[in-house]
Amino acid sequence: MHYFKIYCKRHRLQYALFKIIVLASIILVLSKISLKGRRTFTPNITDKYETYDFQEELVQKARARSNCRFNKGMTYVICDSLPYTEIQCSDSKRKAKSQHETGLDFVVPNIIHFIWFGNYLEISQFYQFLSLRSVASLQQPDAIYIHHNTANNGSGSNVILNRIVKEIPCIHFVHHEEPVSIFNNKISTHLLRSDVVRLQILLKHGGVYLDLDVITLKQFDPLRVYSTTFGRSVSNKISNGIILSEKKAPFIEAWYNEYKNYKEGIKSYAYWGVNIPMQLYRKYPQLRAHMEESSINRPNPWVDGWDATSTAQLDISDNYFLHVHPSYFSDKGGSSMLGWSEDRLRTLDTVYGTAARIALFGSPELVFLTGEEPFQMWPKRRFRSFNLLTTEDKEVLKPGVKTL
Repeated sequence: MHYFKIYCKRHRLQYALFKIIVLASIILVLSKISLKGRRTFTPNITDKYETYDFQEELVQKARARSNCRFNKGMTYVICDSLPYTEIQCSDSKRKAKSQHETGLDFVVPNIIHFIWFGNYLEISQFYQFLSLRSVASLQQPDAIYIHHNTANNGSGSNVILNRIVKEIPCIHFVHHEEPVSIFNNKISTHLLRSDVVRLQILLKHGGVYLDLDVITLKQFDPLRVYSTTFGRSVSNKISNGIILSEKKAPFIEAWYNEYKNYKEGIKSYAYWGVNIPMQLYRKYPQLRAHMEESSINRPNPWVDGWDATSTAQLDISDNYFLHVHPSYFSDKGGSSMLGWSEDRLRTLDTVYGTAARIALFGSPELVFLTGEEPFQMWPKRRFRSFNLLTTEDKEVLKPGVKTL
């Protein structure tokens, strides 16, 4: 017994260290379990702030005006009239905010940019109206600019364009000459010229660039704390149809300067808009770009199927945007939907119908008018996540690399 006591005293330190190691191992295992499934690309502040009180207030006010009835657990509402959410640009309370709830400063101005190059200002499709209305209602920007090269400033016989001008108070039409070259290199197509001009605009003014087929699904203030934000489209490409950027962002400047190497006909124009920024993101983390894995450019037809933005039953509740990609709406995939207005979209139980109702009414539930026979929505499935961390991506995630 005496020798046992001596042994315990001599090995007390080792035993204490052993207990510490065991405890630390348990904590590590539990932390890994709790983090399982979370996005791991660049520090992400969005998980904690997925809901926004002001959007819920918009919906409740709209439903009160339309005398809507909504039972808990139901996926539809019944209203006396359609419960359109109010459009209030440049809200004074939001405009005065300089920080996100996390305490991080907003660096991206709350201004929205769209671009149209062509012979006529052909903003004439209902999905384009949804694109403009959704960002105006849910984001409440200080201004929305449509940069174009036509003589039209929102007047004429275009029914959709006239409705946009009438209903969205912060729309501004800005004439912008269509460039024919970049760094003395000829650029021939409208699409490539638009790719170049969006970078020029963001460098000069900052803000948010959106394609005219992008429907905003919720306020994206959590992303305005990053110098530059975009989303992965496929494994080795981003999409340049949605870009958030501060003025003179180093990433946007580096991306723009890559066009010094552009030669017409050597590579597809899209290479410079989607491949080059991914290469920069992987190679130069010091440029402070942030990439969202699934909340910006997913679902999309290239990864999730031809019906991913039209007739699919997909869950987009975590998304900031739905990029519609109307050219992929085949006859089988519902090309006729592109001509539908709220009269039909209010009860269309597909991913496109969900996005349309959020744009119009602020919420995804089906909307029936008094006297109509309601039905429940089908269950929605979550699109699959990218399960890839390439060597290049892991370099971006090295400890100590600052991404904000």
